Amino acid sequence: MKTKSKKAKKKTINDLYPIIVHQSRYSGVYEGGKWFATGGVDFDEFDDRMREYLHGDDTDAVDFWYSAEANVIGVGDDPQSAVVDLLVRNGVDDELEGVEITPTYRD
Repeated sequence: MKTKSKKAKKKTINDLYPIIVHQSRYSGVYEGGKWFATGGVDFDEFDDRMREYLHGDDTDAVDFWYSAEANVIGVGDDPQSAVVDLLVRNGVDDELEGVEITPTYRD
């Protein structure tokens, strides 16, 4: 008797909600860009690592950006390119064909 293997559910853009764009602490030296975007993260687990990066020293920044968590974070030289990189890294960029991303800024 053959068992059916479950196909992994493809991630969608909704899985990345909310997308949050941050200005890089070190202007891209460790991050790879001046801005980075996170989306769909489990903040209980992710927050401790992010806190080390935000409030730690250079070693904490290197540790964070070379960790597995950083592999799904979008990075770019401006907020829009960081969001696009986030979508590419998470495999949902195909949902954006023909869609223009317009950043919204708060005062």
